Amino acid sequence: MTPGQMLDSLERVAGPAARARVRTSLDERVMQIVCSWPGTFDVSRALNLGFSADRDIDGIIRQFMAEQGHERRA
Repeated sequence: MTPGQMLDSLERVAGPAARARVRTSLDERVMQIVCSWPGTFDVSRALNLGFSADRDIDGIIRQFMAEQGHERRA
């Protein structure tokens, strides 16, 4: 998942006005943190404990919007 794909999803789910509110700029401190993260994760233990994986970024955005009291778009 790239930041661009996340922004495309935001526009799909919340509309172009929501996407237009996002500014992109390079933040070296954040970049150093993110670049230190592993590229893949073994989530088998969490799944075995009963946790579930999110299906896609659209669902994550919809869930966030619902928790914030915002309407979903079709």
